[in-house]
Amino acid sequence: MTELTLRVLTVLVGLPIVLAAVYVGGWAVTALAAAASVLAAIEFQPAARAAWGAYWPLPGILAGLAVVLASGRFGLEGWRDAVVASLLGLAAWAVLRGARRGPEPALRAWSATTAYVLTAPALYAFMPLLRSHGRPALLWPLAVVWVGDAVAYFAGRAFGRRPLAAELSPGKSWEGFLCGLVAAAAAGYGFAWLAGLDPVATAWQSGLLSVAGLFGDLFESAFKRTAGAKDSGRLLPGHGGVWDRFDSLAFALPVALWFEGTWPS
Repeated sequence: MTELTLRVLTVLVGLPIVLAAVYVGGWAVTALAAAASVLAAIEFQPAARAAWGAYWPLPGILAGLAVVLASGRFGLEGWRDAVVASLLGLAAWAVLRGARRGPEPALRAWSATTAYVLTAPALYAFMPLLRSHGRPALLWPLAVVWVGDAVAYFAGRAFGRRPLAAELSPGKSWEGFLCGLVAAAAAGYGFAWLAGLDPVATAWQSGLLSVAGLFGDLFESAFKRTAGAKDSGRLLPGHGGVWDRFDSLAFALPVALWFEGTWPS
């Protein structure tokens, strides 16, 4: 079975699950974000150990779950308090571990685990935060980022010539990025037309979501290159791991929440 066939089949299976969670909202979106957070913690381990030489999977998972669950239950203030509490808790754990085994390995593990919490669950938690503002608020970044990613992938394979960031992601090209950017803006324009928003404003905001998504993708690629891996995992055939599928979206979600606040009520 070709990679393209695997990608399409994975989308056909996974997309209805995501859309169902968005439709139901509440606990369903929180559960989706929590599951993505736990899986990303497992996938993060090889890159963390390659970059820092140490990592705490279980404390990271618990801290990440605390952030996601607090966001789903208490909103943006819950997210803020949980992030602060998680970082303080990990720092305290580093002190306890450092007192027993020396400061260097403890600080390296603390750095890696903190990087995971801030890179994955602290950003995935914006899914329930956005959904609390209504279905369109979360559907918008999902549609814009994933449409842009898909078009960038196919356009890059078809006629990509100029590398975008060869040291981080050799497969990405300027041609693919620009096509994805246009597609994201067009998707935002169509979304705004259906949702009764300002199409022009939503189009350029969607373009910025696409740019934020690119940085999320390249940021994850830096970790994968460090670990010498093409994908973060194999759970999603044709796509890699959950971290691979949510890396662009993670960086776009906070930007989407900021822009969503500018929508007319």
